Amino acid sequence: MTPRPVKAGATVRDRQREDTRQRIYEAAIAVFRRDGFATARIEDIARSAGVSHGSFYFHFPTKDDVLFQHHRELDQRVVAALAALPEDAPLRVLLDTLCAAFSLEWERDSSLVPDLAAAMIRKGMVRTPPAEMSPVGRLLTERFRLAADRGELGRALPMEWLCSILLGQLFTTTIAWLAEPALPLSTALQRTAALFLTGASTSR
Repeated sequence: MTPRPVKAGATVRDRQREDTRQRIYEAAIAVFRRDGFATARIEDIARSAGVSHGSFYFHFPTKDDVLFQHHRELDQRVVAALAALPEDAPLRVLLDTLCAAFSLEWERDSSLVPDLAAAMIRKGMVRTPPAEMSPVGRLLTERFRLAADRGELGRALPMEWLCSILLGQLFTTTIAWLAEPALPLSTALQRTAALFLTGASTSR
């Protein structure tokens, strides 16, 4: 996993604190993968990271917070894949890239996807207002606006709403795929995105 960047001007103590946080994070994800999120024990994570219980809770108040950092890092990689496309890339290309990036990330840690969904519900993140959208949501919303200007999307709903609908559908598809992986996740996501695009492009 890529260490998180330390801010310019950070002191040695700041760097040590960030190194400790990263070590705890990596140990926690490894324990989640090995034991499952629900049964993973803080003491096992702390022992693996070489820190105390208190140090874990200083950096991550709950196990959910480890999942949220995991999701933020995933989000950054998906944003990088989308940002690499030119702004005038057709909407179909944008959605294919989004689905490919998501499938790559979610297949890597598929066992953690339901746990992340549950953690997001516990924190109330499913009711997050548009102004607090994730980096993927913000970038996707802006690309949707450009697509609407080109006539590829209808304007029956705000672009933020369309973005939330799509991301919700893709996440739900992934949950369904975990229960019954009848076809590759990338294919399932692309078909979901195609259904979304059919409705969103014709809705005026």
